[in-house]
Amino acid sequence: MARLRTATRTARSARALWISLAAGLVGCTGVEPVSVSDRPSRDATGDSASPSDVFSSDAGDGGASCGEESQPCCVGSVCSGALVCEVTTCRAQPTCGADAQPCCVGSSCRSGFVCTAGTCRPATACGRLSQACCSGACESGLRCISDRCEACGAVMQACCGGGACGASLACVADRCQPCGGAGQPCCGSACSAGTECTAGVCRGVDRDMDGSPAGVDCDDADPRRTPGRRELCDGVDNNCNMIADDDNACGLWVHTAATGVWAAFALDAMAEMGAPSPNAPTTEIRFALDIESLSIAYVFTDTTFHVLDVRTRRWTASGARDTLIAQLSGRTTLGAYTVPAGHAGANANLEGGAILTTTGVLSVEFNISMRRWTFSMESPVPTDWMPPANAPMYSRIRAGWLDLNNAEGWASFSPMSLCTTTATRVGPYAGVIAGSNVHFFEAGHCNRFGPPVPFASFAPFSRPGSPPLSRLATTFFNNGQLVVLGTR
Repeated sequence: MARLRTATRTARSARALWISLAAGLVGCTGVEPVSVSDRPSRDATGDSASPSDVFSSDAGDGGASCGEESQPCCVGSVCSGALVCEVTTCRAQPTCGADAQPCCVGSSCRSGFVCTAGTCRPATACGRLSQACCSGACESGLRCISDRCEACGAVMQACCGGGACGASLACVADRCQPCGGAGQPCCGSACSAGTECTAGVCRGVDRDMDGSPAGVDCDDADPRRTPGRRELCDGVDNNCNMIADDDNACGLWVHTAATGVWAAFALDAMAEMGAPSPNAPTTEIRFALDIESLSIAYVFTDTTFHVLDVRTRRWTASGARDTLIAQLSGRTTLGAYTVPAGHAGANANLEGGAILTTTGVLSVEFNISMRRWTFSMESPVPTDWMPPANAPMYSRIRAGWLDLNNAEGWASFSPMSLCTTTATRVGPYAGVIAGSNVHFFEAGHCNRFGPPVPFASFAPFSRPGSPPLSRLATTFFNNGQLVVLGTR
């Protein structure tokens, strides 16, 4: 029996030696089978197993089999023949691992090579910008995309590993996008001044709820002020251009004699509420004739007339100009004024008016009860206003009005000084705007002009809130109020 074991052991040693020679392992000493014990195997007789037994042993011999297909790899990841060590097990494998050869099992290659798209390539030809990835890896600042190393982390580039992006950028849908500004993704949870992070997006804080966020709104505490808003006649810079009441927002000014205060309004109050009046003038205003007893004014353009309720500042009627006063047909007008009904004993049902045209002065009357205009007469262009040095140039007249008792206190001198008589009562008084000056006129007793005064220094136009001369279209005086209508 002992001789049989010896013969069997000798046969095994011869086979192991043949396998070692075939694998090119001749000369490798100290090769031991993979074992949980570092003690050498012994046969039943207690002798140590010879080195030729490292690749195989029979069951029950106490030796550890290794190196054969599907067996554990031997120490040093060694397998017999053409087998390769996959993790810790020997497997059959075609030629692999060298340059241009397929990657071995586990996407491994020989030293100095990396597995790129299933093929082993020199490690120096991968991992850099626009090169193939090194087994899925790239240099710092690059990312492996479709097995190519591409730049990452900058604006609109792919996000780097872990969703990383550069400063002021956020990873959104795997792209680095600007963040922190209004409408942009939040930078983490941070947003720029005037915005806040809501559902991952920086949205403007709109404290006044006017639809314009704080970062855009010029005044987020005042809903009347919003960029792009229509400018209103309210003394407020509504459209955020640093100018209040611009864009001809105001077109009607009222000066009250009792207070000496100006108030400004839109020419068409309905337009500010989004529903323009169909009766409001839409072309340049030329002159106006007011009816004091009715608190209305007939306002004329070159072709139309419009009725204004002075108390409510609403436009109540309109029509063709020449159907109202036929004698206006073809006339170029300069200005007009009215004399209240019943003045100086006149008919209390008739309001008188004078319309200054370039070819003559038209006298008209308004029948209050019938609400109808009647033409009276035409006078030639006046040429004998006195004194000539103070009188305006007729062709330069742009507006005028009549005040019965000088309640506005326009004159800086005594109006009675204009008349050389000893009359105890003079007036009414008129204001005539010609060019850039205002001329005071005694219109009831001696018909003389006082010294002209520059518009801006003539009361009440010298007071705060008065309309600029450049916007003045016409004027009229009604129930203690001087009304100015503006150009468009």
